[in-house]
Amino acid sequence: MTVTSAAKLNAYATIAKQTYYDFAPYDIEPTPTVAGLNGSLYTEITQIVNGPLGFQARAFFNETTNELVIAFTGTEGADDLDVKAWRCAT
Repeated sequence: MTVTSAAKLNAYATIAKQTYYDFAPYDIEPTPTVAGLNGSLYTEITQIVNGPLGFQARAFFNETTNELVIAFTGTEGADDLDVKAWRCAT
């Protein structure tokens, strides 16, 4: 899928940024809606924040376009299990 609309790219970027909301340098307060094209809104329908392994995800749905957007992070920080596993393997 190629997205050429600047407004849609901005909405996707905002959703992704909100998924990383508590990681520096973002430190923003997430909002439950993100503006889409032609006045439509992406509304947050679920989230996983600070899961037990550091994973975070947010899902937004746009009722006007029937579009589901899922943004997620990997595990974050020096104490993550994947970093510890890598250190043990090397």
